[in-house]
Amino acid sequence: MVILVDGEDTTIRFQLKVPKGFQDLVRAQVIVVQIATAASPNMQWSTTTDFGGICLDEAYNLHSDAETDQVTALTQNDLECVDISGSLDGIVAEDLVGITFIRRGGEAGDEVDADVYYLGARFHYV
Repeated sequence: MVILVDGEDTTIRFQLKVPKGFQDLVRAQVIVVQIATAASPNMQWSTTTDFGGICLDEAYNLHSDAETDQVTALTQNDLECVDISGSLDGIVAEDLVGITFIRRGGEAGDEVDADVYYLGARFHYV
């Protein structure tokens, strides 16, 4: 678990290897929960990605993508799935993908007024 601090921009970095049998991305989500605010405020966030083929003489950042200043409504104690699939356009089998997820807690668009907990990520593909 990583705490995405209220009032600050907090960055998480992780990576994934796209499996050999990958054909198409169905969903990519970051899982978060906020436990301190009873309302359903918006969390502002951004992602950036860099990816390239493993052992194919490709640079790690041959391909890049991003989603900036997105918002997701959070409900107290609910495990929320933040859709980050828009920052993974163009991934193919055997890519190594570096993902940066930023909670924009210091921005006016982030209304949570509490820490948010990053619990993990999930990826579904065919």
